Amino acid sequence: MTANASTQPNPSWLFGKTSSTTSPPLLSPDFWLSRNFIPLYLLFLLFLSFRLPSLLERLFTPTLTSSTSSFVIPAETRHARFLPIESQHKFRYNTLYLALRLDHLETRKLDTDHAFAWKGPILLPEFVDEHALAQSKKGVTPTPAPTSAVGNGDVTEQRAGWIEGSILLKLAYELRQREFLKSGPQNGAGGEWSKELGQVWTVTMPSIAGTTGINPLTVHYCYRPGEKGEDRGKFWLIVLEVHNTFSERHIYVLEAGKNEDGSEEEKRRDPTPFTLGIRLLLLIEAEASDGVKPDGESAEGSPKLVKKMMATLDSIPPPSPKASSRTGRYVRPLSPATLYAALMRQPLDLFLTFVRILYEAARLHFVRRLDVFGRPDMVQVPEASPLSAFDGVGLPPPLNQIQPHRSEADKNDERSVGLMYPEPGWAEITAKKYMEEMIRKRVQALEAEKGEEWSVRVESTDPADPGLHIASDKMGDEKVRQLVLYTRSYGVYVDLMTHQPPSLALLLGSVVGRRWGVNSMDAFDSFFPSGSLADTGTRKKHFDFLLNSHLGSSSSDREEALQSLQKFGIPTKPTTTKEGEQKESRKVTTVLWMRYLAAVAEKKAFALLGARYVKGTEPWLELQRGLKYIEKKAAGGVEWDTKLGSVYHP
Repeated sequence: MTANASTQPNPSWLFGKTSSTTSPPLLSPDFWLSRNFIPLYLLFLLFLSFRLPSLLERLFTPTLTSSTSSFVIPAETRHARFLPIESQHKFRYNTLYLALRLDHLETRKLDTDHAFAWKGPILLPEFVDEHALAQSKKGVTPTPAPTSAVGNGDVTEQRAGWIEGSILLKLAYELRQREFLKSGPQNGAGGEWSKELGQVWTVTMPSIAGTTGINPLTVHYCYRPGEKGEDRGKFWLIVLEVHNTFSERHIYVLEAGKNEDGSEEEKRRDPTPFTLGIRLLLLIEAEASDGVKPDGESAEGSPKLVKKMMATLDSIPPPSPKASSRTGRYVRPLSPATLYAALMRQPLDLFLTFVRILYEAARLHFVRRLDVFGRPDMVQVPEASPLSAFDGVGLPPPLNQIQPHRSEADKNDERSVGLMYPEPGWAEITAKKYMEEMIRKRVQALEAEKGEEWSVRVESTDPADPGLHIASDKMGDEKVRQLVLYTRSYGVYVDLMTHQPPSLALLLGSVVGRRWGVNSMDAFDSFFPSGSLADTGTRKKHFDFLLNSHLGSSSSDREEALQSLQKFGIPTKPTTTKEGEQKESRKVTTVLWMRYLAAVAEKKAFALLGARYVKGTEPWLELQRGLKYIEKKAAGGVEWDTKLGSVYHP
């Protein structure tokens, strides 16, 4: 007896067979597995993919309670440029933020298994000196470590690691440094700072699979401690961390009730991540609509300043329930379902921030005709205003003229602003190690050959950079000579390693580039050897590139340029001894080649794309600006092109 074929499902399209000409019954499995239903299944899967985020949120969103301490926030970031008027530009894009209570985050109370977790160590509000604890045979609590000096950031390596492992501790550290807190994690072993700083809510972008895109803004909402442990006290501070594409951070601390604009009703409102309105204003010189400056000056005779919008931080009212369910633009408590739903709606938004900014920058440059200004070194608020000339002595004034107007009122409130410098790269660290070894050998050589005792220091405006301090072994008398190099970045090490002799590095990196300065030109010339221009290797290639770039854009010849360099004390005849490249380590040689190839590639890329630097600031024409400085100095005066910043190119 044969089996009944009609009882065995035979989806022929699954096995590559032709279908029967006879239509199967409606309730037959063959009917639902037929080839004709493939488009319907695809449409159903597509519909399900669009509706799945809403289903996840509708079925699995946690109930909102007073103890909820984490939220998923679909957000919108807006950028706008107001100056110059011809290049005004704005754009917006969707982003995804999380609002998190920091102490709960760092004690892993917000971890949701596979969906979300705190990647750092568990928060310990009190510092435990593990070494002292190991030495103690009895006891209940750890032995307190000695209290470090107030406000100087002098902490042990172990304590520094404890602070660096926590966002909350780093925030408390910064608030103590700026004297908003009387005590901080850098002071003593106890958690006294937690008696002044209560709940902290942070709104930030998460990382996905260990990858973090550019996070334009992180906001910390700081409250005073409540009457009970879990209560939220009075709102106190907002700390804004503004990040740029150079990995630099600008910090603004806004204190509730101080220097606020707006109505009294708005001032009384308790700011939260969902009820906030902040305007950051830029002071610029007033100018009438027809280009004629209006009458009126400040009390000190400086130009009259007006407020222009620089940045805003707004909480937009939630949309209607229908709109929020359709678009998902709604704040919800954090859970695996709500986080996955948000990521399904915005799968690439966390990674596209840099691409979007790069695209809009290209539009500003090529369409709006806004020329490029090279990345300036970070300038601290107390520093002097830009000057028209600099001869290499002292901390150089900033090249970038587009800096905040620093009035006395600004200086009195320096604690409210701050800069967080980017971490040095591998090439910069290599250059620093190279110069540290070279300076140490030079100090020893001068002591052995000439009997001179030297103390060489590199002082950086970056509080996190300890700089260098190398001195003779026999220091102690009054004959010790001092050389101090002032810098804002690792550029001092890179310049001195790249350009030979050191006097060429002084011309290009200090006088022209204003990346660093010295305490005395005589001390600099006496300490560093007076070698000549490099005649072999990558250093020679780099110098020839700068020289040829100058010759290609001027009417002077090579001999004329070399004679000008001699006026600055730079020997141009090759030395008889072969030094440098052949004796350098592989790391140093690699860095020299990287800098040379990057300089050549940048010039060629700008020429190929038709891109433009602000005229007079092209990096490949740094030697040309140095030669002009030498000639003008020889003629009895030095002038400087102060037309720097973002310039409209008609």
